[in-house]
Amino acid sequence: SVFSRFPPAVAEGSRAMQSIVLPMGMLLAFNGMPAAARGFLGNAGEASRWHRSCTADALPTRDAACSACLGFQDGHSASEHVQPNVALCSTCYSVKSACDEAKFAWSCYDEHAQFKVFDDHADANPLNEVGEMDDSFKDREPLKCEA
Repeated sequence: SVFSRFPPAVAEGSRAMQSIVLPMGMLLAFNGMPAAARGFLGNAGEASRWHRSCTADALPTRDAACSACLGFQDGHSASEHVQPNVALCSTCYSVKSACDEAKFAWSCYDEHAQFKVFDDHADANPLNEVGEMDDSFKDREPLKCEA
């Protein structure tokens, strides 16, 4: 159990007690992380490191993004001790980079699949198009890669 390291009162206690203690433990673990690890999880002091990582991973074209994804899918296909990556990423999509809209990245899922679900339930939620979303939603324009 996750709670086996906690005092018996918490480990054997109610779900309410466990729901309070676990997030507190996660917060303490986050604060104990090295600065480099926290930088990727939102530490404002490490924002420039995140930016360098973000722009380094951006690709110049959709074709390059698709090639990178297909290369990832092909990873470990001949390995003896691990499973091939294709099970982790069955379909590749090229998307606009979150860092630079002139560059591209790849994804293993269609970010617009949710709008198909919204269409099926349009009577309950009429907001079913990209343009109707909140300003915080960034349309990265996913396109399925051809194998």
